Amino acid sequence: MEKLPHQEYRDDVANKLNKMRDAGRDSKDPKSEITRAKAEGYLEAKKEDGEYLYHKKEHMIDGGILNLENDVESKKTLRQLRLEFSGLDKYLKDSSEIYRILHIPFRDGYYDFEKEEFVIEMEAHQDFQAYEGFTHGGVIAFLMDIGGGVASYIKAQKLGKSVVTKKIKDIEFHRPIKTGDKIRVIGKVIEFDGKDFLSTTTIYLKKGDREKEAVTGTVILEVANK
Repeated sequence: MEKLPHQEYRDDVANKLNKMRDAGRDSKDPKSEITRAKAEGYLEAKKEDGEYLYHKKEHMIDGGILNLENDVESKKTLRQLRLEFSGLDKYLKDSSEIYRILHIPFRDGYYDFEKEEFVIEMEAHQDFQAYEGFTHGGVIAFLMDIGGGVASYIKAQKLGKSVVTKKIKDIEFHRPIKTGDKIRVIGKVIEFDGKDFLSTTTIYLKKGDREKEAVTGTVILEVANK
């Protein structure tokens, strides 16, 4: 039986911890403080990672510790939504390489059914830069397409349809996005005329608990034949 993503992640973390512990067996003291500290330090570092927290939640659901039916949150990640929408599952498999190359945590982006928004939270990677320290405008346009595109796609899937990008326009750069900046990409559908979805995407710069608009734009997607 094929392992689920969070099961593979759990096994990967366990293997790395075991290798760290095994490395100490070559020393005179297999239970040395150094070996133990290295393993514990690795685990503590992972606990601060968003992916670790996501997989921890999945383990709790599998083990019956957490019951989603009693969870009032309205947010679902694309990892979860792919089980509901076969088209999304295929898209994630077909496009996984481009998101891996660009260091975009696409599968962990979530759709908020209450606000009807698609959200990705991430860090501007140094591979995004056009010149030293600043994110390339082409990468920003790509993020704009993702935000409005996925928001429209989820809406279209509910209608039994799919969409393709028709136009990205009115992109305004209010603030530069620098390497290492924490950003939040939010896409939202504001209109559907039966043929096209009109959506907006806003990229926010996160500074502690505060957010400021960095980029805004509009994405138009047309209904496509499935």
